[in-house]
Amino acid sequence: VEESRGAGDGYKGQVMGEGGEDARANQVIARVDSATQGARLGQMRVELDAAQHELERAERLVGSISEQSIDAARTRVAAARAAVRTAQVMAGRATVRAPFAGTIATMNVERGEVMAPGQPLARLVQLDPVLVTLAVPDRHVAPLRPGLPAVGVAPRPGAPAAGPR
Repeated sequence: VEESRGAGDGYKGQVMGEGGEDARANQVIARVDSATQGARLGQMRVELDAAQHELERAERLVGSISEQSIDAARTRVAAARAAVRTAQVMAGRATVRAPFAGTIATMNVERGEVMAPGQPLARLVQLDPVLVTLAVPDRHVAPLRPGLPAVGVAPRPGAPAAGPR
């Protein structure tokens, strides 16, 4: 079971699946309107470009300016590169993908709905194989062996569910 969550606040742009639908591993199940993240990435790229130009000018003036000024320019370039990478990550999180093949158990948002950071978007479950842990009274353990059919009670009272094991 996996709960996919929104990485940032924004409007839900597209919902690619609904509860009960199958999803392939890495399939896009939702997209967030990423205009804000895209704009932030553009801003960070402009700031990186300006910092690189500033560093190039400072390096041409070696001997005329302090080593401290050159170090400060290098630090600004490194910080700007980190800010670009962070903005790229945030823009990439606008697409929510299924981490494994499974069934969308629930889709918690609808198109156009405003999302908060960390809000659960969807619940994906893997139904094949289903692993179940249960307690068996000691008096019933002796006849158990691998491969025996299993019978359980479904969520609807009285509706039996049978499996191959």
